[in-house]
Amino acid sequence: MDRPATAGISVPPGVEGGVADELELRLQVSFRRALAMGPGKAALIAVIGRTGTISGAARELEMPFRRAWTLMGELNTMFARPVISTSTGGAGGGGATVTAFGLQVLEQFEAMDHAVNLALDADMRAFARLLRVGDTETET
Repeated sequence: MDRPATAGISVPPGVEGGVADELELRLQVSFRRALAMGPGKAALIAVIGRTGTISGAARELEMPFRRAWTLMGELNTMFARPVISTSTGGAGGGGATVTAFGLQVLEQFEAMDHAVNLALDADMRAFARLLRVGDTETET
């Protein structure tokens, strides 16, 4: 998600437009300590909506079909109504559609993610100033 430039933040050379823009803040909302909604499930909803199939979404997201199916099941379990509906299509295979409620879930999650990123933009840039600039390798 793109973050706006923050006025009044002094960022050292090599950080602005570099490390600060490489930082990513990812929202994850946990339910009952067992289920969570995060960027992975949001992406799954969006891609199923576009492809119309769980297998197509799994391929596009580079995840095993079984993992996509499991995440879809979690989505449908954690929310008040189904997020994704599936159908069996006989010889032609099945399909999947994002329900109107699922679109509402995705829209609300994206709105929260955007709000969090906007609210923490200055903090993320300040955090970027603390990072080592120029290193491309990480220690193991």
